[in-house]
Formats: sequence, C-alpha cells, structure tokens
Amino acid sequence: MISISSECLRAIEQDAANCYPYECCGLLLGFDRSGPNSELTNSIATATNHANSFDITDAKAGPTPEKLSVRTITLVIPAVNRREEAIRRRRFSIEPEDFLKAELAASEKNLSVVGIYHSHPDHQARPSANDLAQAWPFFSYLIVAVDNGQVGFPTSWRLNDDRKSYTQEQVLVTPEADQNLCPKDSD
Repeated sequence: MISISSECLRAIEQDAANCYPYECCGLLLGFDRSGPNSELTNSIATATNHANSFDITDAKAGPTPEKLSVRTITLVIPAVNRREEAIRRRRFSIEPEDFLKAELAASEKNLSVVGIYHSHPDHQARPSANDLAQAWPFFSYLIVAVDNGQVGFPTSWRLNDDRKSYTQEQVLVTPEADQNLCPKDSD
C-alpha cells in the first residue's frame, strides 16, 4: 500500500500535464511502515482500491494483511526526461545526477528514495514491457495515465522478486493534515 498526500499527488499530476505529450518522471521520497495495525492505516480519509496485482499475462493474489506494508510518500522530486525526443512519448530516463540530488534531499530529511513516478501519455496506467525491463526491486512505480491532456488517478506497482511481474499497490490519498506536506522542490 502506498500513501500519498493530495499535495504530493497534485505535484505529480501537474508535472504529467506540463510534460504531455511526453512522459514525465521523478523520484518519490518517504518511508515504510509494516504491519496491519499501522496508525496510518487507521487515519486514511480517502482510499481507492485497485486490483491486487498485475502480471504481463495474468493476475495473482496480493499480500495478506499480516504482510501489509504502508509506504508513505512525503516528497516528490521531478526530474527531466532525458530520453531522445523521438521516443520521449513512450520512454523516460532519469540521469544519475537526478538520483544523487534525490538521495541528498532524502538524507537531509531522514527519508529514503522509495520509488519513481512517470506518466503514460494516451496509454493505460499499467507497467509496459519496457517498464518491466527497466524496473528495480524495492521501488514503488507510480504511474499516471494522461489521456488527451487529462491526468487520471495513479496506479502503483512493485517488481516481484522473480523480476518477471509486478504486484499492484493500493494507492491511498490523504489530506495534507494527515501526514507531512509534500514541499515543493526549491531548486
């Protein structure tokens, strides 16, 4: 499960809208909490439930409540999509310098880089075969579909240990008062 404030989500949606018709991308900073009785799971104001998992060919059962992990996103750092213009509509690339910037920001705030977000212009908010080939274990991959410039609700995915499929994470949107605000990146 991934928890994100409405302010952080708005920052991602704005990035996706501004980059359309190209893919936007950026890094997600935050922290993890494990267990079914996490205080955060009891304070969620808005929740959207999605299917529990996604495989390139079929769906599988998701995690049990005992294995529930809440990943809280408290900061988003937009990155410049460094792909060549000809393929930027369907691919993104984040440079090592952008990862370093995010790692430094996370360290200063006692957070971790816990994921990557990107958009799918005029395509579903599901991982593509290219996304699967580029994915790293541990990270959450938040994807927003942008259809004719209109940004949809995000989905989030984690690469399974077999590196052949993803498990979909439930996305919970919280009001700013329920968690740290998502500050704007000042650089």
